[in-house]
Amino acid sequence: MIIDKNNKLFPHSAKTMTPFSYPLKDQNVEICPRRHKQAKHLNMRFDPLSHKVILTLPPRATQKQAVDFLKKAEGWIEKKLSNKVEVIPFKEKSIITILGKQLTIIHQRNFICRTVEIEGDNLVVYGPKDRLSDMVTVFLKRYAQRKFTEICEGYAEQIGQDINKITIREQKSRWGSCSLQRNISLNCRLLFAPYEVASYVCAHETAHLKEMNHSRAFWKIVGTLSPAYKESIKWLKDNSQELFKYGE
Repeated sequence: MIIDKNNKLFPHSAKTMTPFSYPLKDQNVEICPRRHKQAKHLNMRFDPLSHKVILTLPPRATQKQAVDFLKKAEGWIEKKLSNKVEVIPFKEKSIITILGKQLTIIHQRNFICRTVEIEGDNLVVYGPKDRLSDMVTVFLKRYAQRKFTEICEGYAEQIGQDINKITIREQKSRWGSCSLQRNISLNCRLLFAPYEVASYVCAHETAHLKEMNHSRAFWKIVGTLSPAYKESIKWLKDNSQELFKYGE
């Protein structure tokens, strides 16, 4: 379905909404609308790999409001489309960056054990070659769990707080969260960010153990744990799509 910016055609449903094409200059951009019962305003995010725009609408938002919102955001959409991300699959000789360190994926066939190890500047995969991508994916999630747990627990100790549980998830719209139950969730994609940036997100969520808000007191804690946090916030804003280019 192609939506004309000037007509009244718009997929509408309380639960599900049909993706549609939005004409923008000489191309059609796929818009994936969704309604969220807790959304207060229209907002959108760009998926750099699929080149789709995820449009979130409040329950009572109208078709006209959505189209007007897209019209105003055309410059933003064009900018996102121009910054194409080259996908880097997990295969032999691929170079990936983990917490600021470049590693070359190397395959070593091994009939006895299957493991993945960081050896110098290489990420060595021991096992069948047809399982290389899956083995790297599993390794990276476990590595993220270990590294981020280490960082968060260190920060929690500094501010005299305890963490209940740390979970690593694959997410596209959130870098982390901290619940009232003192559970911290972190995006595994942070593993591809510079160490200081990933550490800032860990500091941000750990600070919520003490201040479950974004008050001055909260940011003071963040500043104590991650003094250059403003630079990290800017880096994420400018480069976040780069974190989604790794893997198939």
